[in-house]
Amino acid sequence: AWQFTYQVNVEGSNRKELKEAQHHVQQVMAGYLFAQMTGGLDEQLNTGWFVDARRYRGNTKIYDTDY
Repeated sequence: AWQFTYQVNVEGSNRKELKEAQHHVQQVMAGYLFAQMTGGLDEQLNTGWFVDARRYRGNTKIYDTDY
């Protein structure tokens, strides 16, 4: 089996839209059986730009080669 970790960064000037986008990303990743890891980044930069970064981890089945 293989273990995969993906980091998904969403950036933008509208915090509400950014959170909606990350929620959609979380649903898609859950559909592929990837769980969100603890930690991440959820900050507003000095420029007024928002950043939300999350990591997701999942494992393949032992003989799965379609990845």
